[in-house]
Amino acid sequence: MSLLSIILLALLIITALRLIIIERKYCRLKLAHEHIQELVDSLPDLIWVKDRESRFLFVNSQFKKTFSLPKDHFIGKTDFDLPCDNELAQSYFEEDMRVQRERKIHHIEEQINKPDGSLGWSETLKVPLIDKNNNVVGTAGIARDITARKLAELKMVHIVYHDELTGLPNRNGFNQQFNKLLSLNNCTVAIILFNLNNFKNINDSLGHHSGDKTLIQIASRLKSLVNDNTIIARLSGDEFAIAHNYAKFENSLANLKVRLLELLIAPIILNEIKHRVTASFGVAVGPQDGRDVQKLLQHADLAMYQSKVSHSKGYVHFMPEFAEQLLYKMKLSNQLNQGIEKNQFHLTYQPKVDSTDKKLIGVEALLRWKLDDKLISPYDFIPIAEKNGFIVELGNWVITTALQQMRYWIDNNIECPPIAINISAIQLHQPEFADTLIKHLHNYQIPGNLVQIELTESVLMGDMEEVIAQLKAIRSKGVLISIDDFGTGYSNLSYLPYLPVDIIKVDRVFISELHHNLDNQKIVQTIVSLANNFNLSVIAEGVETLDELKTTNKCGIVDIQGYYYSRPLQVNELEKAWLNNII
Repeated sequence: MSLLSIILLALLIITALRLIIIERKYCRLKLAHEHIQELVDSLPDLIWVKDRESRFLFVNSQFKKTFSLPKDHFIGKTDFDLPCDNELAQSYFEEDMRVQRERKIHHIEEQINKPDGSLGWSETLKVPLIDKNNNVVGTAGIARDITARKLAELKMVHIVYHDELTGLPNRNGFNQQFNKLLSLNNCTVAIILFNLNNFKNINDSLGHHSGDKTLIQIASRLKSLVNDNTIIARLSGDEFAIAHNYAKFENSLANLKVRLLELLIAPIILNEIKHRVTASFGVAVGPQDGRDVQKLLQHADLAMYQSKVSHSKGYVHFMPEFAEQLLYKMKLSNQLNQGIEKNQFHLTYQPKVDSTDKKLIGVEALLRWKLDDKLISPYDFIPIAEKNGFIVELGNWVITTALQQMRYWIDNNIECPPIAINISAIQLHQPEFADTLIKHLHNYQIPGNLVQIELTESVLMGDMEEVIAQLKAIRSKGVLISIDDFGTGYSNLSYLPYLPVDIIKVDRVFISELHHNLDNQKIVQTIVSLANNFNLSVIAEGVETLDELKTTNKCGIVDIQGYYYSRPLQVNELEKAWLNNII
């Protein structure tokens, strides 16, 4: 074989080998390409590659499914050729040009119309494609549906800024929306703060489920007030807040206040029974009462507190002296705890009289606090003592002081009248209360029938089993139980047959001007009839005039307590005026 033939043969062999190698590389590349294609087609995300003119060079199967078109339809086409509006296609084109121009990855989150017509969210990443010569040759992108994640995020945000029970904004939401409202031009904002006066009684007597229903019904009514200038929120418990831009429309704040009262007048329906709910309202108006949400809320809260203690049926607007009153109460709170050791407290005694023979049938021990030669009203210091927990020690002092006085009368051969002692809810709910009272009776050797304890209706609400157990233990020693201020609280009469109660005291609110008020006369007569059915005694408190006395007697009550017979007396005054007249 010639040299030329050998050379040609060698070249053919080399060429064949190269072709084999190339074919093998092609097969491997083809296989790799198929694997890559299978991989990107298996992904739930939309994946694509475009050239410099934003024409599609490659799309995956998910892209095809989204638009319900074959893959080949996209190659060489632009977004303007897809079934989407021109405005959206233009925005996609501008994004592609921006990615190429800036040579940076772009991350985009946007709301989209999903193929089924529902709204969703999409997250898109677009990257520039750069060749080995550092030239931008196109873009690549990946888009995924993030609707589930976005909904979860929105739910979390909603939880942070909204009350779960009512759906209203919570304190965080109120503050956020208030600041947005305050940013409006010429915005002057008022805050109305209110809470429900008898909500605790509903919770305690009917259960927390009924309490929740009450709040839901109130919130549902309040939502009708919401607009661009009005924010409604539930801040905590039964406390609601309203912020209102009152400068935009003339008299809008006054109209809002009227509308709010109208919404709350309607009774709450619980288990098909109507319950009337009242509220205490405090109002603070910016900018004079404050220029930020915290200051306005603080001042509205002071006004609401004033509304509650004054039993106002309307709105109380903040006044600077409310803050002074708060400082005064803080000062009282600090001084209250030292009152016992400084001998600042004493008891007075108001007679209870049988009006048929004008004989003394008992007295009520009333606590008085003299601070710096000035008498402090129990309406001021008793709520403070209850709030700071001092009421337990103070109540125990009242009990021991009253029993010591009884012991003195007995030891000195002075006929001792039964003494009624007021007991707070906090005292009664102390686990050791009954045992402590019984121990005091034993230590001072006071017969139980010379002692009465007076409880308001609200004290009787709550854990009824605990209350009944305490009262039965006390009553077993002969102590009488009296319900004070009957008819003024949330009277749940279904409990009355089960309570170990002996006496009902009709509150002064029904007795005052009784001879002029036929409705109150009917109420008093109903209470007397109710008491008779349960073999309970009845006493009227707050009788001040002869006309009130006569009408009270006509309604069936002969046992009387009030200024008509006597104001509260010091011990020496009581002894001089009444104790010699005891039967």
